[in-house]
Amino acid sequence: MEISFLDLGSSVSLITKALVDKLGLEPVRVGVPVSLKTLHDSTIPVEYKVTALISIDNIAKEIDLCIVDKCVMGEHRKVNVGTNDPKATQQLLALLDEFSMCIANDMSEVGKTSTTEMHIKLTTTQPIADRPRRYSDSEHSPVLLVGKKNGEQRLCVDYRALNKITIKDKYPIPRIEDHLSRLAGYGWFISLDLYSGYRQIPMARDSIPMTAFVTQDGHYEFLRVPFGLTNAAEVFQRMINILLGNLRFTKVLIFIDDVLILARSWQESFETLKEVLNIFKTSGLTVRLSKCYFLKTKIDYLGFEVSESGIQEFPVPTTVHQLRQFIGLTEASVNIQAATNK
Repeated sequence: MEISFLDLGSSVSLITKALVDKLGLEPVRVGVPVSLKTLHDSTIPVEYKVTALISIDNIAKEIDLCIVDKCVMGEHRKVNVGTNDPKATQQLLALLDEFSMCIANDMSEVGKTSTTEMHIKLTTTQPIADRPRRYSDSEHSPVLLVGKKNGEQRLCVDYRALNKITIKDKYPIPRIEDHLSRLAGYGWFISLDLYSGYRQIPMARDSIPMTAFVTQDGHYEFLRVPFGLTNAAEVFQRMINILLGNLRFTKVLIFIDDVLILARSWQESFETLKEVLNIFKTSGLTVRLSKCYFLKTKIDYLGFEVSESGIQEFPVPTTVHQLRQFIGLTEASVNIQAATNK
Protein backbone atom coordinates (compact mmCIF):
# COMPACT_ATOMS: atom_id res chain seq x y z
CA MET A 1 0.00 0.00 0.00
CA GLU A 2 1.21 3.50 -0.85
CA ILE A 3 -0.12 6.84 0.46
CA SER A 4 -0.93 9.33 -2.30
CA PHE A 5 -1.60 13.06 -2.57
CA LEU A 6 -5.27 13.89 -3.25
CA ASP A 7 -5.86 16.85 -5.58
CA LEU A 8 -9.59 17.52 -5.96
CA GLY A 9 -8.95 20.05 -8.74
CA SER A 10 -7.17 17.64 -11.07
CA SER A 11 -8.99 16.07 -14.03
CA VAL A 12 -6.62 13.06 -14.18
CA SER A 13 -4.69 10.91 -11.72
CA LEU A 14 -0.94 10.40 -12.03
CA ILE A 15 1.58 7.81 -10.89
CA THR A 16 5.36 7.85 -11.33
CA LYS A 17 7.30 5.19 -13.23
CA ALA A 18 9.27 4.42 -10.07
CA LEU A 19 6.10 3.63 -8.12
CA VAL A 20 4.72 1.51 -10.98
CA ASP A 21 7.89 -0.59 -10.88
CA LYS A 22 7.84 -0.76 -7.08
CA LEU A 23 4.24 -2.02 -7.00
CA GLY A 24 4.75 -4.41 -9.90
CA LEU A 25 1.94 -2.91 -11.98
CA GLU A 26 1.54 -3.65 -15.71
CA PRO A 27 1.64 -0.51 -17.91
CA VAL A 28 -0.63 -0.26 -20.95
CA ARG A 29 0.04 2.10 -23.86
CA VAL A 30 -2.61 4.81 -24.23
CA GLY A 31 -4.41 5.04 -27.57
CA VAL A 32 -2.94 8.42 -28.48
CA PRO A 33 0.01 9.97 -26.57
CA VAL A 34 -1.06 13.16 -24.80
CA SER A 35 0.53 16.07 -22.98
CA LEU A 36 -1.01 17.15 -19.68
CA LYS A 37 -0.92 20.82 -18.76
CA THR A 38 -0.14 21.64 -15.14
CA LEU A 39 -1.33 24.51 -12.99
CA HIS A 40 1.96 26.27 -13.71
CA ASP A 41 1.58 25.98 -17.52
CA SER A 42 4.27 23.32 -17.98
CA THR A 43 3.46 20.08 -19.83
CA ILE A 44 3.85 16.42 -18.85
CA PRO A 45 3.97 13.80 -21.66
CA VAL A 46 1.92 10.62 -21.13
CA GLU A 47 2.30 7.46 -23.23
CA TYR A 48 1.30 4.75 -20.74
CA LYS A 49 -1.28 4.16 -18.04
CA VAL A 50 -2.09 1.53 -15.39
CA THR A 51 -5.24 0.45 -13.62
CA ALA A 52 -4.93 0.36 -9.82
CA LEU A 53 -7.16 -0.09 -6.81
CA ILE A 54 -7.51 3.21 -4.93
CA SER A 55 -9.03 3.48 -1.45
CA ILE A 56 -10.45 6.73 0.00
CA ASP A 57 -12.28 6.68 3.35
CA ASN A 58 -12.58 2.88 3.14
CA ILE A 59 -14.19 3.09 -0.30
CA ALA A 60 -12.13 1.19 -2.89
CA LYS A 61 -12.35 1.68 -6.65
CA GLU A 62 -10.26 0.76 -9.66
CA ILE A 63 -9.17 3.80 -11.68
CA ASP A 64 -6.78 4.57 -14.53
CA LEU A 65 -3.53 6.32 -13.61
CA CYS A 66 -1.37 8.16 -16.16
CA ILE A 67 2.31 7.21 -15.86
CA VAL A 68 4.79 10.11 -15.70
CA ASP A 69 8.55 10.24 -15.11
CA LYS A 70 8.27 12.43 -12.05
CA CYS A 71 5.86 15.04 -10.81
CA VAL A 72 6.52 18.03 -8.58
CA MET A 73 2.81 18.75 -8.14
CA GLY A 74 2.01 18.27 -4.48
CA GLU A 75 5.72 18.59 -3.69
CA HIS A 76 5.41 22.38 -3.45
CA ARG A 77 5.04 22.00 0.30
CA LYS A 78 8.69 20.91 0.36
CA VAL A 79 9.96 23.89 -1.63
CA ASN A 80 11.77 26.45 0.51
CA VAL A 81 10.95 29.83 -1.06
CA GLY A 82 12.23 33.10 0.39
CA THR A 83 9.76 35.47 -1.28
CA ASN A 84 6.04 36.16 -0.97
CA ASP A 85 5.81 37.34 -4.59
CA PRO A 86 3.12 35.06 -6.14
CA LYS A 87 4.45 35.60 -9.67
CA ALA A 88 7.96 34.57 -8.69
CA THR A 89 6.68 31.54 -6.78
CA GLN A 90 4.48 30.42 -9.69
CA GLN A 91 7.36 30.70 -12.15
CA LEU A 92 9.60 28.74 -9.77
CA LEU A 93 7.12 25.87 -9.44
CA ALA A 94 6.66 25.82 -13.22
CA LEU A 95 10.41 25.57 -13.68
CA LEU A 96 10.66 22.75 -11.14
CA ASP A 97 7.85 20.92 -12.96
CA GLU A 98 9.77 21.30 -16.21
CA PHE A 99 12.93 19.85 -14.64
CA SER A 100 11.28 17.29 -12.36
CA MET A 101 13.73 14.68 -13.67
CA CYS A 102 16.45 16.58 -11.79
CA ILE A 103 14.70 16.11 -8.43
CA ALA A 104 15.21 13.00 -6.28
CA ASN A 105 12.72 12.34 -3.49
CA ASP A 106 14.65 9.41 -2.02
CA MET A 107 17.75 7.28 -2.59
CA SER A 108 15.99 5.19 -5.24
CA GLU A 109 15.75 8.29 -7.46
CA VAL A 110 19.29 9.61 -6.96
CA GLY A 111 20.93 10.42 -10.29
CA LYS A 112 23.89 8.70 -11.90
CA THR A 113 26.16 10.82 -14.04
CA SER A 114 27.75 9.57 -17.24
CA THR A 115 30.30 12.39 -17.34
CA THR A 116 32.90 10.80 -15.07
CA GLU A 117 33.74 7.83 -12.86
CA MET A 118 36.05 7.32 -9.90
CA HIS A 119 39.27 5.34 -10.20
CA ILE A 120 41.25 4.20 -7.15
CA LYS A 121 44.99 4.04 -7.79
CA LEU A 122 47.05 2.23 -5.16
CA THR A 123 50.67 2.47 -4.08
CA THR A 124 50.80 -1.31 -3.53
CA THR A 125 49.09 -4.47 -4.73
CA GLN A 126 49.14 -6.02 -1.25
CA PRO A 127 45.57 -7.04 -0.20
CA ILE A 128 44.09 -5.35 2.86
CA ALA A 129 41.73 -6.73 5.48
CA ASP A 130 41.08 -6.01 9.13
CA ARG A 131 40.75 -9.68 10.14
CA PRO A 132 41.34 -13.16 8.62
CA ARG A 133 39.54 -13.41 5.29
CA ARG A 134 36.90 -16.02 4.52
CA TYR A 135 36.10 -14.57 1.09
CA SER A 136 37.70 -14.91 -2.31
CA ASP A 137 38.00 -11.14 -2.78
CA SER A 138 41.40 -9.74 -1.87
CA GLU A 139 40.16 -6.56 -0.14
CA HIS A 140 37.37 -5.69 2.25
CA SER A 141 36.77 -3.06 4.96
CA PRO A 142 34.78 -3.06 8.24
CA VAL A 143 31.31 -1.48 8.33
CA LEU A 144 28.97 0.01 10.93
CA LEU A 145 25.67 1.90 11.15
CA VAL A 146 25.63 5.46 12.50
CA GLY A 147 22.43 7.20 13.61
CA LYS A 148 21.42 10.44 11.87
CA LYS A 149 19.59 13.40 13.43
CA ASN A 150 16.34 12.46 11.65
CA GLY A 151 16.39 8.96 13.13
CA GLU A 152 17.63 7.22 9.99
CA GLN A 153 20.69 4.99 9.89
CA ARG A 154 23.73 5.75 7.75
CA LEU A 155 25.94 2.95 6.49
CA CYS A 156 29.57 3.86 7.20
CA VAL A 157 32.51 1.82 5.95
CA ASP A 158 35.92 2.23 7.56
CA TYR A 159 38.20 2.83 4.58
CA ARG A 160 41.22 4.05 6.57
CA ALA A 161 43.38 1.09 5.57
CA LEU A 162 42.47 1.54 1.90
CA ASN A 163 42.97 5.31 2.06
CA LYS A 164 46.50 4.89 3.42
CA ILE A 165 47.62 3.12 0.25
CA THR A 166 45.62 5.25 -2.19
CA ILE A 167 47.48 7.76 -4.35
CA LYS A 168 46.08 11.17 -3.40
CA ASP A 169 44.29 13.36 -5.94
CA LYS A 170 45.70 16.89 -5.66
CA TYR A 171 42.74 18.66 -7.29
CA PRO A 172 42.09 21.81 -5.19
CA ILE A 173 39.01 22.17 -2.99
CA PRO A 174 37.86 25.84 -2.80
CA ARG A 175 38.70 27.88 0.28
CA ILE A 176 35.61 29.04 2.15
CA GLU A 177 37.03 32.54 2.64
CA ASP A 178 37.55 32.90 -1.13
CA HIS A 179 33.91 32.10 -1.76
CA LEU A 180 32.64 34.45 0.93
CA SER A 181 34.66 37.30 -0.53
CA ARG A 182 32.80 36.95 -3.85
CA LEU A 183 29.30 37.47 -2.43
CA ALA A 184 29.39 41.27 -2.21
CA GLY A 185 26.84 43.03 -4.41
CA TYR A 186 24.50 40.09 -4.89
CA GLY A 187 21.06 40.33 -3.28
CA TRP A 188 19.32 37.14 -4.46
CA PHE A 189 20.49 33.60 -3.77
CA ILE A 190 19.47 30.05 -4.67
CA SER A 191 21.14 27.16 -2.86
CA LEU A 192 21.06 23.71 -4.49
CA ASP A 193 21.92 20.52 -2.62
CA LEU A 194 22.94 17.56 -4.78
CA TYR A 195 21.28 14.50 -3.23
CA SER A 196 24.02 12.27 -1.74
CA GLY A 197 26.43 13.94 -4.13
CA TYR A 198 29.18 11.30 -4.16
CA ARG A 199 26.66 8.52 -4.82
CA GLN A 200 25.82 10.12 -8.17
CA ILE A 201 29.27 9.22 -9.51
CA PRO A 202 29.83 5.58 -10.59
CA MET A 203 32.90 3.65 -9.53
CA ALA A 204 35.24 2.58 -12.32
CA ARG A 205 34.86 -1.13 -13.03
CA ASP A 206 38.42 -1.97 -11.97
CA SER A 207 38.00 -0.07 -8.68
CA ILE A 208 34.69 -1.60 -7.55
CA PRO A 209 36.34 -4.58 -5.76
CA MET A 210 38.38 -2.14 -3.65
CA THR A 211 35.17 -0.78 -2.06
CA ALA A 212 34.28 -4.21 -0.67
CA PHE A 213 32.91 -4.58 2.86
CA VAL A 214 31.47 -7.49 4.82
CA THR A 215 28.46 -7.91 7.09
CA GLN A 216 26.84 -10.91 8.74
CA ASP A 217 24.74 -11.24 5.60
CA GLY A 218 27.63 -11.46 3.20
CA HIS A 219 30.10 -9.61 1.03
CA TYR A 220 29.20 -6.39 -0.81
CA GLU A 221 30.79 -3.86 -3.15
CA PHE A 222 29.78 -0.32 -4.06
CA LEU A 223 28.88 0.44 -7.67
CA ARG A 224 28.88 4.16 -6.88
CA VAL A 225 31.25 6.33 -4.86
CA PRO A 226 30.67 5.70 -1.12
CA PHE A 227 31.35 8.09 1.73
CA GLY A 228 34.73 7.70 3.38
CA LEU A 229 36.95 7.26 0.34
CA THR A 230 39.88 9.61 0.05
CA ASN A 231 39.74 11.59 -3.22
CA ALA A 232 35.91 11.46 -3.34
CA ALA A 233 35.63 15.21 -2.70
CA GLU A 234 38.32 15.99 -5.27
CA VAL A 235 36.67 13.82 -7.93
CA PHE A 236 33.30 15.45 -7.32
CA GLN A 237 34.74 18.98 -7.25
CA ARG A 238 36.53 18.42 -10.57
CA MET A 239 33.37 17.07 -12.21
CA ILE A 240 31.07 19.87 -11.04
CA ASN A 241 33.64 22.55 -11.89
CA ILE A 242 33.88 21.24 -15.46
CA LEU A 243 30.10 20.99 -15.86
CA LEU A 244 29.39 24.50 -14.55
CA GLY A 245 32.65 25.99 -15.77
CA ASN A 246 31.16 28.87 -17.78
CA LEU A 247 29.00 29.95 -14.83
CA ARG A 248 31.58 29.75 -12.05
CA PHE A 249 32.34 32.84 -9.96
CA THR A 250 30.10 35.19 -11.99
CA LYS A 251 26.81 33.32 -11.56
CA VAL A 252 27.48 30.35 -9.28
CA LEU A 253 29.81 29.31 -6.48
CA ILE A 254 30.55 25.62 -6.05
CA PHE A 255 31.78 23.95 -2.87
CA ILE A 256 31.78 20.21 -3.60
CA ASP A 257 28.04 19.30 -3.71
CA ASP A 258 26.73 22.71 -2.59
CA VAL A 259 25.87 25.01 -5.50
CA LEU A 260 25.04 28.66 -4.76
CA ILE A 261 23.45 30.78 -7.50
CA LEU A 262 24.19 34.52 -7.28
CA ALA A 263 21.94 37.19 -8.80
CA ARG A 264 20.94 40.83 -8.50
CA SER A 265 17.23 40.15 -9.17
CA TRP A 266 14.90 37.17 -8.87
CA GLN A 267 14.45 37.21 -12.65
CA GLU A 268 18.20 36.87 -13.10
CA SER A 269 18.33 34.03 -10.58
CA PHE A 270 15.66 32.17 -12.61
CA GLU A 271 17.71 32.40 -15.78
CA THR A 272 20.78 30.99 -14.04
CA LEU A 273 18.72 28.29 -12.29
CA LYS A 274 17.40 27.16 -15.67
CA GLU A 275 20.95 27.01 -17.06
CA VAL A 276 22.13 24.94 -14.09
CA LEU A 277 19.17 22.53 -14.23
CA ASN A 278 19.71 22.07 -17.96
CA ILE A 279 23.28 21.01 -17.23
CA PHE A 280 22.13 18.68 -14.45
CA LYS A 281 19.55 17.17 -16.82
CA THR A 282 22.07 16.35 -19.54
CA SER A 283 24.66 15.06 -17.06
CA GLY A 284 22.25 12.93 -15.00
CA LEU A 285 22.54 14.80 -11.68
CA THR A 286 19.71 15.27 -9.17
CA VAL A 287 19.03 17.61 -6.24
CA ARG A 288 17.25 17.10 -2.91
CA LEU A 289 14.35 19.57 -2.96
CA SER A 290 13.89 19.65 0.81
CA LYS A 291 17.46 20.98 1.23
CA CYS A 292 17.33 23.52 -1.60
CA TYR A 293 16.52 27.19 -0.93
CA PHE A 294 15.09 29.46 -3.61
CA LEU A 295 14.82 33.23 -4.03
CA LYS A 296 16.44 34.12 -0.73
CA THR A 297 17.76 37.58 0.08
CA LYS A 298 19.53 36.19 3.14
CA ILE A 299 20.94 32.68 3.20
CA ASP A 300 23.12 30.38 5.29
CA TYR A 301 26.16 29.45 3.20
CA LEU A 302 28.93 27.20 4.48
CA GLY A 303 27.98 28.07 8.06
CA PHE A 304 27.77 31.83 7.51
CA GLU A 305 24.66 33.98 7.19
CA VAL A 306 25.14 36.18 4.13
CA SER A 307 23.12 38.84 2.32
CA GLU A 308 23.71 41.75 -0.05
CA SER A 309 25.23 43.57 2.93
CA GLY A 310 27.79 40.84 3.49
CA ILE A 311 28.25 38.44 6.39
CA GLN A 312 25.61 39.20 9.02
CA GLU A 313 27.17 37.59 12.07
CA PHE A 314 30.68 36.20 11.91
CA PRO A 315 31.03 33.43 14.52
CA VAL A 316 33.86 33.85 17.02
CA PRO A 317 36.74 31.51 16.01
CA THR A 318 37.22 28.72 18.55
CA THR A 319 39.91 26.68 16.77
CA VAL A 320 43.18 27.44 15.00
CA HIS A 321 41.60 26.42 11.67
CA GLN A 322 38.66 28.81 12.19
CA LEU A 323 41.06 31.60 13.16
CA ARG A 324 43.04 31.06 9.95
CA GLN A 325 39.79 31.20 7.97
CA PHE A 326 38.90 34.49 9.64
CA ILE A 327 42.32 35.98 8.89
CA GLY A 328 42.12 34.78 5.29
CA LEU A 329 38.68 36.32 4.86
CA THR A 330 39.72 39.68 6.30
CA GLU A 331 42.79 39.74 4.07
CA ALA A 332 40.59 39.03 1.04
CA SER A 333 38.20 41.80 2.07
CA VAL A 334 41.08 44.28 2.40
CA ASN A 335 42.37 43.32 -1.05
CA ILE A 336 38.91 43.79 -2.58
CA GLN A 337 38.48 47.17 -0.91
CA ALA A 338 41.93 48.30 -2.08
CA ALA A 339 41.15 47.25 -5.66
CA THR A 340 37.81 49.08 -5.50
CA ASN A 341 39.44 52.30 -4.27
CA LYS A 342 41.84 52.24 -7.23
